[in-house]
Formats: sequence, structure tokens, C-alpha cells
Amino acid sequence: MRYKKGDTPTVKSDLEINKRYEVGYFNNSMYRFKGEKVTISYVSHRFYRIEEDGGIWTWVDKMFEEVEGKDEL
Repeated sequence: MRYKKGDTPTVKSDLEINKRYEVGYFNNSMYRFKGEKVTISYVSHRFYRIEEDGGIWTWVDKMFEEVEGKDEL
């Protein structure tokens, strides 16, 4: 996993609704976060949760912009 709890990655602006990214799907409710900086609230071995959506949706590395200094998976 690229991020740890408290990190603030930016959600990619080119994500497509109903498209699968790794273990999660990007849906209509997640759309409002496109291009926004979010805060990682939980990290599992396969996905993240973010504070901004109340931890409802599954987020994965491929949904976030690459950050200089973070290893590409």
C-alpha cells in the first residue's frame, strides 16, 4: 500500500463511473471527490477508507494521483 493513515493524496480527475479499479469500483457517490485532496482514515492490505466520505467507499492506489517520493506499485 502506498499511503498510511493521515496521508492526503489527491483523487484522480480522470476516473470513470462504474469502472473497476483493482478491488473497488468508482461510483456516482465518489464522483464529487475527483481532483480533490482527501485524508486516508483507514488502511487495509487491499484498500483505503477516507475521512471525507465517512469511510463508506473502498479506495485503492490507482484512484489517487502519483506522488513524488512514493513508490509506484
